Amino acid sequence: MITDLVRGDHRQTRTADICVIGAGTAGLTLVRELLGSGHTVVVLESGGITVEEETQRLYDCTVAGLPHRGYLQGRFRTLGGTSTRWGGQLLPLTALDIEHRDWIGAIAWPLTYADLQGYYQRVEHLFGVDGYPYEPGALNRWPIHGTDFDANQFTARYAKWPPFVRRNLARLVGKDCAESHSVEVVLHANVTEISLSDDGTRVVLVKARTLDGAAIDVQAKQVVVATGTLETIRLLLASRGVVPGGIGSHSGHLGKNFQDHLSIRAAELFPRSIRNFEHRFAPFFIDGTMRTARLELSANMQRDRRLLSCFGQVLFETPDDSGFAELREGLRRFQARRNPWPSVKGWTNILRDIPNMCRLGAVRFLKQRVAYPDDARFHLQVDVEQCPNSESTVSLGHDRDALGMPMLTLNWRIKHLEKQTMQEYVRLFRHEWERLDLGDARWNQKLFEEGDRWLEDVIDVYHQTGGTTMSEYPSEGVADPQLRVHGVANLFLASCSVFPSAGSANPTFTLLALTVRLADHLRALLAADASPLHVNVPQDCECPSTA
Repeated sequence: MITDLVRGDHRQTRTADICVIGAGTAGLTLVRELLGSGHTVVVLESGGITVEEETQRLYDCTVAGLPHRGYLQGRFRTLGGTSTRWGGQLLPLTALDIEHRDWIGAIAWPLTYADLQGYYQRVEHLFGVDGYPYEPGALNRWPIHGTDFDANQFTARYAKWPPFVRRNLARLVGKDCAESHSVEVVLHANVTEISLSDDGTRVVLVKARTLDGAAIDVQAKQVVVATGTLETIRLLLASRGVVPGGIGSHSGHLGKNFQDHLSIRAAELFPRSIRNFEHRFAPFFIDGTMRTARLELSANMQRDRRLLSCFGQVLFETPDDSGFAELREGLRRFQARRNPWPSVKGWTNILRDIPNMCRLGAVRFLKQRVAYPDDARFHLQVDVEQCPNSESTVSLGHDRDALGMPMLTLNWRIKHLEKQTMQEYVRLFRHEWERLDLGDARWNQKLFEEGDRWLEDVIDVYHQTGGTTMSEYPSEGVADPQLRVHGVANLFLASCSVFPSAGSANPTFTLLALTVRLADHLRALLAADASPLHVNVPQDCECPSTA
């Protein structure tokens, strides 16, 4: 069922097998995996059915380092979380991404690449995308000629994109949650504290409240934090009742090594032949799944030249008043569960662009690919991961939000290798572009200047990772390979904050693979523990009766 804390009693209590904090992308994926298991689940969601400005303001923080737009623009407190807005790009990490890479200061992930493969496939099934590989050599049926870029320097991979109707987890899972008798999603329940037993080894209570003061306390055998990177860090830091530095602060790694992908528009491209360009770079479809090309620095190049993971995409844009732009915006509104229909002006733009729209539709259905609109402009967008950097931190500030929780200070920092890697990528891309005589280009010269002027064109891309790194040993991180906080028997983190390094791909796909893996682990734990819920609660906790 789905309930709303603002419409119930002023103070409520719940007991459950599992408490999930956050009903966003990871939280709802976890719930979906647990539906039908027979276990009771309480999900505490900060927002409501749609995004609310007052609740969004709880994300406010102080940015002390590099400008970072994603702390506010890339996060959504609502049922479905960021899945109500995300593009949906699915691409796994590479084997190199999770290895020990001493030249960038990245520890190895405490699991193998093979450990993730089956879980990636289960996430693909969730989103209804094709089950074929991501590398072009695996299928001769792909309607693409390939990029022809030097394979020793670049690796071409093709991301998968779910249809808009399946990108929002609230749409995929919401109905099942509403009809379930074992799952309760509580809206407007902002978790303010995770309370530990006196010895700090177990969670005994999860406390949440509304902006108006209504409260709910949840006792559960297992607790999962699924609130996104920044809020996961904040909740652990702010839960200081037993551990003064916050839950998971034992190793000194909590809040350290915050990362994002850096992105820059590296060039404006003027292709010699639009149709030839389409065959190389335009999206295409396999069994209804849209695929897009990404050119990544090869593993050999990264090792030999001691570089970071880096990839480029040829993107196109159309004027805001084009019919194509209007239809795309309508699909995004549909994904966010808003009115998708264009305005009168929007219909005018579509009707004016009918000839172009008909051509695009014909290519889509007859050739199973996306044709570039006549008014498209092209550019090369280059993204690079960050070096893990202990000076890039997330910490508690002195100010408090409307709930009384300490607000965050985000001190986003990068090193020199990020710029060096981007420079090398663009040099190699430019050489191949000119060798293949693909057309003209206007290259971003700021990237090759001395100093920091290049940062004027750099943006973060809402791929927030790090801060609660998973590690084999407690001294090296915050969470173990099963995503359990070291030293706390029943607290797990389904968050990109556990990533030791960001790697070459958008993090959501890997997060969801880890989340599905966590669901299997939780089922096994609960199957081995059929005892009723019983915990020792610290004296200062207002613990509800479980009778």
